[in-house]
Amino acid sequence: MSSSLSRSVTSHWTRTPLLYDATRCIARLYNTIPPRTPFQNLNVTRPVANALWDAFPNIETPTSTQAQFIPAVLSDKDVLLKDRTGSGKSIGLLVALLSKPRRFVKAEGSEGRLEQKPCISSLVIVPHRDLAFQYVHWTKCMHATKHLGRGNLDSLIQVIVRGASTSISEQVRKAVDTPPSILVATPQALVEALSLQSPPLLLHEMKTVVVDEADYLLESLPAQKDKYAFLKFARMAIKHPTPTRQILDALYRIDRVQEWRKHRMAETATANAHKTLLAKLPSGILKPYLPVTRPQLVFASATLSAQFRHSLYADGRWLRQDEDQQVKILAHDTVAQKNPVTNVVGGKSIVHSALVVSQEGDILNIQGAANLPMTISEPDVDGPRVTDEVPPLEDAIQHESEHEYKGPSPFAPAALEAIATVFALEVPRVALLVLHPSAPVERAVHEMRALGVNVRGLDILDRDRGGSYLLKKGTVSEDAPTLLVSTLAAVRGLDLPDLTHVFVMGARAMDALNHDSYAHAAGRVGRFGKSGKVITVVNERYSKTHGKKTVWVDEPTKLQQIYQRLKITPVQVEHFGTSDELSDTTSDDEVPDDADR
Repeated sequence: MSSSLSRSVTSHWTRTPLLYDATRCIARLYNTIPPRTPFQNLNVTRPVANALWDAFPNIETPTSTQAQFIPAVLSDKDVLLKDRTGSGKSIGLLVALLSKPRRFVKAEGSEGRLEQKPCISSLVIVPHRDLAFQYVHWTKCMHATKHLGRGNLDSLIQVIVRGASTSISEQVRKAVDTPPSILVATPQALVEALSLQSPPLLLHEMKTVVVDEADYLLESLPAQKDKYAFLKFARMAIKHPTPTRQILDALYRIDRVQEWRKHRMAETATANAHKTLLAKLPSGILKPYLPVTRPQLVFASATLSAQFRHSLYADGRWLRQDEDQQVKILAHDTVAQKNPVTNVVGGKSIVHSALVVSQEGDILNIQGAANLPMTISEPDVDGPRVTDEVPPLEDAIQHESEHEYKGPSPFAPAALEAIATVFALEVPRVALLVLHPSAPVERAVHEMRALGVNVRGLDILDRDRGGSYLLKKGTVSEDAPTLLVSTLAAVRGLDLPDLTHVFVMGARAMDALNHDSYAHAAGRVGRFGKSGKVITVVNERYSKTHGKKTVWVDEPTKLQQIYQRLKITPVQVEHFGTSDELSDTTSDDEVPDDADR
């Protein structure tokens, strides 16, 4: 029974309820009308929904956020998407983009005839290489199910990133020769790609642009209502635009330099001063000429603040101004779903703790931490398992070059020992250590390995360094517990479902940690309804010298402020004492008796 005949027969017999069930059973017998999945009810195409189901059986139903934004993305409206980490934003966006009709353009073929040739339909801008390849990994798993057609993976998705095995020019040539439906790129690599003259990267038929982790890629307007601060911001945006800003200005036909000239011409009193100002302005790297029609625009992040959203409207003007053409999905990070279930991409319970390292090397729980029991759910080992096995630590060390580091360590030894202790006693399979964006990852790996920890620098392209922990059809329970190390900037958006612990090395690096970056780091745990634990290690209050001035740095107080902003109550780590216990011990030991007085 053909698919079209099946649909017509089913449509006819729906008017006769008594025979409808029999007709539907016959259709299913011939495998022409499989039951609709919950994702199909969101207008996801049947091949994509079936591929998602076969590739990732744990994803049974869409999250409440996915149920809102997937139809919005498919409707071609501009979307502002914000929800807590772990709500399935990135994989939901991929499902929606794969469900969009493929774009084709008429071009002259080999025999001189006009032929329909595919072109790039969607562009996804991501902050770092690992997130780009995570999109490829998800698509590869879905493509392997054979539901997405017989074409190769390159026809579905490709990347343009720095640090890949091929150069950017080779990646562009591949995208030109075999245009993918979805192109995923990091901003700086895409700017370089669009600046190439040969081969030119063609985005003229593109219909959708997604900016994932948008608030990290775009700066926002100053919060204060100061016209001088605004003008300073505007000057910097023109003279030193971020790569993402350059790309969006080009795609949405915004000429910042020309606008600035008109603005200053109206305000400048003398023509000479005006000419002097214009001589300092850059001509721009990317010119606004790329798409034929205005593409749909999607901004997504777990932390789209009100100030950032205001900046998008007041400064960017990339979004449509007509509210009927916009969809805002702004869920609160701290609000849980009313009916949480385990088979969605959302977290169930995350416990936060903080350890304070004294100058003497003592490690204590932060003041005010609650004394509550905490258990971590074991990895789910039911169902099919992957055939890969992570090699033993001894074998892996032989493939990684050891380096003798000179000079003082940037990491407090007591802090590393605290992390090693919790890792040894609590972590069942895999944990993540998050460092300052400029911290030396390999130095941390070296020093943690000296403490006997099975540790790797995070790189999802390498199976042993994180690739085996990506979302897959099954998991492996025999792996030795592993600690992956990365930075605050490089972990945004990554989905490692088996992760149970995140360690945030805040010691002497709290200047880069705020409530947004903390939320993204903490959001790496708690996937698929599992529990998770986030432990931040900070130094006690200390002084440092800037020139002739001495300033005090109070990392515990700053961390407490982050907790208050995110409505978090820290919980004690049971392996360490508390400041209250220390004060009691100190008072017993140091109070002199009457004879000493």
